[in-house]
Amino acid sequence: MALGFTDMGEALVLPSGNPGDDFLQAKELLDCLTMSADGEPIAEVDAEDAELAEALRLSMDDGDPGPTKRPRPSEEDDRALAERLERDEPDERTEVSFERFRAEDVQIELDAVEKINQFCKETGDKYVDPQFPPTSKSLYLSAEDAETWQCLSCKRHSPLPPTPPLPRSQEEAQQQEADFAAKAKCVGCGEPAHYAIKVHWFSKPTQWLRPGEHCQGCELMYSHLPAGKELLPRLCPHFLRDSMSNTTVGAPWKLIRGEARTEDVCQGGLGNCWFAGALSVLATCPKMVEKLFETKEFNPSGAYLLQLHHAGSWRRILIDDLLPTSQIFEGYIDGQTIYYSRGGTLCYLQGSRRQLWVPLVEKAAAKLFGNWAGLKGGTFGEALALFTGFPTQRLPLYIPKELRRRREERRKQIADERTMMLLQGLEVPDMDDSDDDMENDDLKWSQILSARECGYLMGMGCTEEGCEKTKHHIVEEMGLQAPHAYGIMDVREIEVDGRLLRMMKIRNPWGERAPRTWKGPWGKDSDKWTPELKYRLGVVNSSNVEMEDPMSVFWMDFQDVKEYFGAVEICRVHEGWCESRSQVWLPSGVGPGQGVDVTVFRRTAVDICIWQEKHIAREAALHAKATNIDVGFAVLRKIGVSDGKVQYDLTEIVKRGRTDDVSSEMILEGGYVYRIVPVSYGMSQEFTPRRAVVAVHSVQAVETERVSLDWSDTAMAVIEGTRRRGKKRPIQQAAPGVSCWLLQEEAGMSFVAENKSDVQTALQVDASDSIGCVSSRESFDAVIALPPQSRQVLIGVAYARGAIRCGTAIQAVGLPGDAANFALRGEGLHMDLPISSHPVPPPDHAILDRAPPEKPELQRNLTRGSSMSQEEMLQAAMELSMQGPKPEDDKMEVEMEDELAMAIKLSMDCKAATPTPPAAPAPSATEDKATLQARVKALFEQYRSSGMPPNEAAAEALAHAQSMSGSHG
Repeated sequence: MALGFTDMGEALVLPSGNPGDDFLQAKELLDCLTMSADGEPIAEVDAEDAELAEALRLSMDDGDPGPTKRPRPSEEDDRALAERLERDEPDERTEVSFERFRAEDVQIELDAVEKINQFCKETGDKYVDPQFPPTSKSLYLSAEDAETWQCLSCKRHSPLPPTPPLPRSQEEAQQQEADFAAKAKCVGCGEPAHYAIKVHWFSKPTQWLRPGEHCQGCELMYSHLPAGKELLPRLCPHFLRDSMSNTTVGAPWKLIRGEARTEDVCQGGLGNCWFAGALSVLATCPKMVEKLFETKEFNPSGAYLLQLHHAGSWRRILIDDLLPTSQIFEGYIDGQTIYYSRGGTLCYLQGSRRQLWVPLVEKAAAKLFGNWAGLKGGTFGEALALFTGFPTQRLPLYIPKELRRRREERRKQIADERTMMLLQGLEVPDMDDSDDDMENDDLKWSQILSARECGYLMGMGCTEEGCEKTKHHIVEEMGLQAPHAYGIMDVREIEVDGRLLRMMKIRNPWGERAPRTWKGPWGKDSDKWTPELKYRLGVVNSSNVEMEDPMSVFWMDFQDVKEYFGAVEICRVHEGWCESRSQVWLPSGVGPGQGVDVTVFRRTAVDICIWQEKHIAREAALHAKATNIDVGFAVLRKIGVSDGKVQYDLTEIVKRGRTDDVSSEMILEGGYVYRIVPVSYGMSQEFTPRRAVVAVHSVQAVETERVSLDWSDTAMAVIEGTRRRGKKRPIQQAAPGVSCWLLQEEAGMSFVAENKSDVQTALQVDASDSIGCVSSRESFDAVIALPPQSRQVLIGVAYARGAIRCGTAIQAVGLPGDAANFALRGEGLHMDLPISSHPVPPPDHAILDRAPPEKPELQRNLTRGSSMSQEEMLQAAMELSMQGPKPEDDKMEVEMEDELAMAIKLSMDCKAATPTPPAAPAPSATEDKATLQARVKALFEQYRSSGMPPNEAAAEALAHAQSMSGSHG
């Protein structure tokens, strides 16, 4: 009745006219009731919108605490915050129509700098980039951005006070800060402006300056004075000022002074900590910084050619060295009193040691995305991909309390349903245990530790929403910034007082100007530190001198990291590997699109990534909904030809996601051709297909060729992938021989069926209760014919572009055989494929004979140094031994846990029957059993995915895990 219904006895009736909000509220209620109704649902998923979660966890603008100090929030406070986040509040992000990025707007020829240098030499001028002029248009998204600031709490825009003159004394500077705090308050909620706004206010761009070594005018003016040469760098206001030495001319500027360092990067008055943090992490790999620059040295003409990776392709970008700087106080001499000039320092990213590489990379990215404001808000993974071009992945850390509670309820419900079905004598479906790994801290730590050992780059973000804690607690009590991005500089596992510590070294991209630092255990003032432990972790050197700035660089225990950071973003760097990139069209209403054939000459590790094309502007900076679509892919191996059609078997399936890139590491056997098949349903009913770039990184050289796909390729990929990675689901009233599988993905779901009988049958499929989704068919419900001895994709569901509230729900029921007479016939993605099984042939000698020379050395990621520890050499030796030919393992139906247990037992039996080499070090008494088991599991899955037989994979994983335990002790 509260919803506007009238009780008519046997029915509830809405009044005539426009029901408005009452009707919409009623519809939502009915949707919820329908999705939770009893019956035989094949799948019921109340999925969090990945896009919204990303925005909540990883909106990387910098915040500052309010003036009031609050106590640690209670469990009730955390729960209240979680419930607030769960409410369906209106989304404030705008919608933008997808507009294709135009590479020609920013790219330029390789010899452009040489031509500019010649022109500048002839004219005596310095280069000014006409495509990215030194005006406010290159700084802001709109004119009002220069005069307003946005509140992090209510998102309202408030006016900024006028920029004050440079203070003449410490007292005047303090008074200006007090005036700012009093005046800069949100017009909506009254909250004070956060820290980044204050920095922006005091360092607002007022002019564009270049780096310089000489200033003829100032030399003429001051050279006659005693000590004129010493005074000149502090009196000249006409060039870029080094904020560390407070000088302009004199000492030469360098593009990169020696090698890039992490401490070179210092964030300025722009909310791009995601960018600054990733750039500081990149500096741990100096060679990768150098690769960004086509121009290798300081250029007097002021022209620089850089390259940045965008949407799967490297973009060559030409810029000048005119940089936005703060206001200037002109230096002058009044009698015997000398007033030094001030100001003219960089407003945004700054590079220490009079280096230009940091602000130039930022300017190139600003040009790529339209302006400096286009760099606001982002993720660590996005930035690392921009700098490296390598695949990224996200490892969730913090699991919201409400989500844990719902998962536990779901597990209990599934267990009760399974029990009931057993009592009724029905077929019991597989129980989805995918949540177990998400809550397995030991496995997460092993993945982070392995990523560090492989030389991968990592970072993470801290937000109030991402860890369900109040900003006052995060900032005031614990000393972190929220929302903010931090770089991961090191990961260590050490033993202290008989206990194994999991420690992470973290850096704030604000550098030495960081306003606060971690106050919890192992913070700079923590009583847990001992001189010996500080030396072991490199906090101090042998003379007890601090090696890094203690405000911006600190250590945290992994347990605390999980409490305050939403996820770790990992960039899988593969230095020295071969690389091939191919631009393809994704599936759409036009057709199945294109794929890539990969000819593999010898067994090799590969990392395959698909980058979808991006909107012309960064949606995060526009505060707009993402325009990404769902993308996944399958890797098929060609095994022969039958009835004129190429036959495949499935090597790997990568689930669909709406992230910028989807990727997977695997081992491919030599002597075969593999087909990479992109999978996407989001554009199924549209006729403007999207582009993508397929990148193949491999240890050994491979050949790639772009090919046009047939719908049978995509259908086979979806069917085999769903059967392998999905869950088998029983169908009510299904005919004998009919089976169905459901694959739940981050961006939707896939539902396939198989009819092993010799009789045609039919299924009625209904996914109309799905929320915020698009269908691979023209509708969400259909009656589908299943011919005998065939397989078919019944329906694919994708989350709609920009959808905030998403979820999938599907039901299916069997129909009498005669229903197939009026059922839909399979076509396109939903075509019928015959049930067939073909043995895998031996490697093709014609391919093996064309193999290029084999790389003799093991390709490893030595990005953080040129020497290898004993542990690294052990792992390198193990990986080298994996490169030899391995027998192909049969497809096994047992679950991974059972397979692991059987394989370990088999490997132990084999060891007992044969002479063995000296055993690896046994785990110390302090080694946690669960930790060792998690590490064995992670390594076992890695070896199995590479094609290693179960017993050999188990033996290798066990020995490797024990050796790691021994070395860390």
